[in-house]
Amino acid sequence: MENDSYRVAEVIHTMIRRVKIRVFLKGSSSDYGRMIAFAWFDAYELRNTIGMLDIDELDMKTVHFSAEALYEHNPGDEMKGSFIGYEYRHILEIELKNDEAQIAAVTQALSACKLKPDFRIDYITTDKEER
Repeated sequence: MENDSYRVAEVIHTMIRRVKIRVFLKGSSSDYGRMIAFAWFDAYELRNTIGMLDIDELDMKTVHFSAEALYEHNPGDEMKGSFIGYEYRHILEIELKNDEAQIAAVTQALSACKLKPDFRIDYITTDKEER
């Protein structure tokens, strides 16, 4: 039974062509200009962290950026809220070859990064016809 599990894992590993790591950054400020500055600094910090791993800058790109107003909802009045500031959401994507050492280095760097970003790993597999 243990041998079967190993064979299944081996087949899946050979089907994986590339790996995409999506990194989610989020921050807020009561001032729009400061919020944009925070977003820029956080992205810069993340790029420096990943850049130390000798990852090609072309393999990391922004796939989503948004900024929106934040409101605190007043109890008892669902239609009105008090403005409290702005929030940004930034999603960057790092695309890598299926290299376990490189994937481990990136995930360890993200885990140790002072930004403490959330991240998700997506696997890009081959189709049966491509194998």
